Amino acid sequence: MNRFIALLFVALITFLAVLYVKRPDVLSNVWIWIIGLAAPIAGLFKRLYIEVKKRLSKDKTPASTPTPIERATL
Repeated sequence: MNRFIALLFVALITFLAVLYVKRPDVLSNVWIWIIGLAAPIAGLFKRLYIEVKKRLSKDKTPASTPTPIERATL
């Protein structure tokens, strides 16, 4: 699954780079938005992946209470 996400990310970056070279007018207005939203979107997908993994895990042991530092990184 991690390999698929990495390949998808590389394909997206490659597509955007080619699009920027071939038709820069398309991305000129939204380029800063794309770069600025990349980290929050990646964080959202990371959080969703962790939650789905936690809910689908076979182990039904109760999770410990996260520390404030762990809560801040989630």
